[in-house]
Amino acid sequence: MAKISINKQIGAVMSYYRELENNQEAPEWTETRQRFTPSKANGFFLGVTLDMRQPAERAWCAGRHLATNHFKESGNFWDCIANTHLNTIKRICKTGYDEKHYMAGHHANRYPIWLKENAKKIVVKYGSDVRNVWNVRPEDVNQIYYRFMEFSGIGHALASMAQFILVRSMGVAGGVKNREQMKVKPDEHVRRVLYRLGISGSQDPESTKQAAEGLNLKSPADFDWAIFNIGREYCRPRSPKCSDCPLCDVCEKRF
Repeated sequence: MAKISINKQIGAVMSYYRELENNQEAPEWTETRQRFTPSKANGFFLGVTLDMRQPAERAWCAGRHLATNHFKESGNFWDCIANTHLNTIKRICKTGYDEKHYMAGHHANRYPIWLKENAKKIVVKYGSDVRNVWNVRPEDVNQIYYRFMEFSGIGHALASMAQFILVRSMGVAGGVKNREQMKVKPDEHVRRVLYRLGISGSQDPESTKQAAEGLNLKSPADFDWAIFNIGREYCRPRSPKCSDCPLCDVCEKRF
């Protein structure tokens, strides 16, 4: 069977994105920069670091909860964490979210260490204000991604997700004007779909990242959102709904 045209695959993905957009299921691009209070900014950053091995809704709620309910002994949230003994941080992380751990799975033991390391970096490099992490000029928009990558516990997928949300939904670094500068994030759903389509040679994050960059997409963030939803709704790890999938006719179905 002849290899399916990548242009046809991209066209099918973007057609599905337009359906999502028309049904108001895709996030809107904003032209107006949204302002972060210190507490909201802290909650956002913590939500990014917690968004692994647990439902996204819980991760973001946990981030806001941690930012507003703990480490208030001094004037600055990050200064307080940086100066708190690691054992105390471990105790708070373990029971502080209504007697539950903020982080899920095997990362729970690592999270307090990451939290303290990240607090020190925010204090030293960003003047104790996490908003400075994404305070960049529009032409430097991709610095947001690279800055998030410097933090403990944050890899390609989380760094890209943070950049997407900040630029797309919060209007940071030019907002919609920079839609062409975004990078497809190697989320597990994205990795799986691009591999099964035959676009990526493996489900490895780096392979996915390189394959996506080679597509020369006009709006990588929109492509990413469509692929993410296809992976979540149709192209599941087990028992995929191939017959209902909007990419069924352009998929190589590599399982």
